[in-house]
Amino acid sequence: MTLYLFVDVETTGLNFTDGNSKPRKNRMLQLAYKLYDEQIQTEYSSGNFFVKYTDAELEQIHNEMDEYVLKMHTSTGLLENLKTNNTTSLEDIDNHLYNLLAQYPGHRYSLAGNNVQFDYEVVRRHLPKTASKLHHSLLDVSSIRRVFSTIGSDFGEKTKAQKASNHDALVDIEECVKELKTYQNVIKKAIT
Repeated sequence: MTLYLFVDVETTGLNFTDGNSKPRKNRMLQLAYKLYDEQIQTEYSSGNFFVKYTDAELEQIHNEMDEYVLKMHTSTGLLENLKTNNTTSLEDIDNHLYNLLAQYPGHRYSLAGNNVQFDYEVVRRHLPKTASKLHHSLLDVSSIRRVFSTIGSDFGEKTKAQKASNHDALVDIEECVKELKTYQNVIKKAIT
């Protein structure tokens, strides 16, 4: 049986340099998750972490972000959240997720989300223990959305337009799950 770990990360930028696929130093700033059963009906666990950095690292992070990302993370309050005591080290986040998945032996764990390849790359870089538990298959909700355009339908884009996306990791996961459930309902009607 497969369990789906919906993950959304907020970072200092993209994983790779545009145009040449050269890996960039891309720091994780926030990670939210929700663990679901195989039908995406039962939520087993959820969490929302802001990553702990020293004051010196926070200054470096500020300088590493381009203007677009800096403005985005300032407007959402993410950068302010990183200055609080309610932050968690990457090692503790990794241990938390690894131990969470270990509670469900005999299952396969697939990462799920919108454009989830990005999140997978960040998890692989920063959370190696968690990454070691993940199956290579991903459930990418944005790919399901694109399937509608391949049959000449704008249903996927209309569904996406209803989402409240504000680059807060937890909100983005909640909206992603709602979007997936919309697609599940359409598919169920089509095959019954």
